[in-house]
Formats: sequence, structure tokens, C-alpha cells
Amino acid sequence: MSSNTPFSKAAIAELYANHFKDAPETAMGWTFMYCREDRLSTAKVGIIGLNPGADREDSDTQTQQADWDWPKGGMAYTDQKWGPADSHNPLQQQIVRMLETLEVDSRDVFAAQLVPFRSRSWSKLPTPGVALAAVRPLWQEVAKKSPTIRLWISLGKQAGRELAAILEAGTPRRLNVGWNRQFAELYQAPDGRVVLALPHLSRFKLMTTADRSEVEACLAAGKRLSGLA
Repeated sequence: MSSNTPFSKAAIAELYANHFKDAPETAMGWTFMYCREDRLSTAKVGIIGLNPGADREDSDTQTQQADWDWPKGGMAYTDQKWGPADSHNPLQQQIVRMLETLEVDSRDVFAAQLVPFRSRSWSKLPTPGVALAAVRPLWQEVAKKSPTIRLWISLGKQAGRELAAILEAGTPRRLNVGWNRQFAELYQAPDGRVVLALPHLSRFKLMTTADRSEVEACLAAGKRLSGLA
């Protein structure tokens, strides 16, 4: 892999340094992939988040964090334990349930963050629009390197909209998810790849509520449209 590709740890480290050069006190480290890098060329399903969260702004260890991938056999969302007493936290529980609904093994999933830079919330990330523009070449490379990923699922609609634009997908269908007025967006790119943009599962407990019929129908629609059904 050439040193000038946007898909590299060095490239992300450079983007990170440039983004926080005028406000280094706001830097909180970065994390890109939640699985092994080689999963990008073999996975069936992709999960994309907007950016990774952070626990405490004053954590020196966290500020130095620079994680290119998660070099184990599974996926951090399902195989790490982020909750208390070595348990899955609520977001992980929902992702586990989502993969069970799709009948997809975590070893067949590629997972990454659209913007790798950590922040306590998207609104607290300095100049988020600048960050989005900076990572688009990275995700254009991801799109080229992931021919087997036919279905992308975004945690939050903004990440899905960005990826759909990169894949040159058209106008989405709106699908009810069974949570008040919330909805999902279902896109299909000219090459057939599908993006299902969900409300963020860390805020909306779509997969762990008693009646999951509508969100399960959304997942089934995305799987069917992508050809994975």
C-alpha cells in the first residue's frame, strides 16, 4: 500500500494532527475501524458510525489513542465489553440483536467510523464540516476496496447520507422504524450497493424495544434490496 493513499494509518494521523493543530487541547485521540483491516475485502455487511465517542476530556491516555483497526477475529461492537461488570453496553446489545435479525455473523461485518476523531458528541468536535470534507477521500478509497459489502448500515442518518453521496446513490425511500416520528432512509447506488441509514441506536433503542416489527422490516428491506436475502 503506497504511503500517499488516504487509506492508511499515516494519512489519518496527518488529518488528525492538521485538524487539531490550532486547538490541541480539544484533541481526544482517534479510532477508525472496529474490525481487522482485511475484513474490508471480504465482509458482506458494513456498519458505519459518524465518529467515536469519548469518556472524559481530561484523559491523557485517551488523547494519545490512535487505533487504525481492531486486530482480532471478531468485531469490537460484539466482542469487546464496554458495559459495567464485563457486559455489553446498550449500543452493543442493539448491534448484536441487529446482526441476529439480519442472520449475519460478526466475522462477516466491516465496521468503521466516518470521521475517526473522538469527541464527547458530534457538536463538540471542532469544525465538524471541515472534518467531513477531510475524510471524504478516505471513504472514496473504502468504497473502492469493499466490493463484497452490498449492504451498509449507518448508526445515525448523517453518516448514511455522507456514504450514500460517495456511492452516488439517488433519492432515498423513507421507512418507518416504529419509534414515534423517526424514520430510516434506504438508498441504492447505481452499482446495486445499498445504504440503510438508521436513527442512531445509542439514542433510539429500536432493536431492544418490545415491538421491533417495523425496524426489522427495514432491515429485511435493505437485505433484500442488496441481494443478501
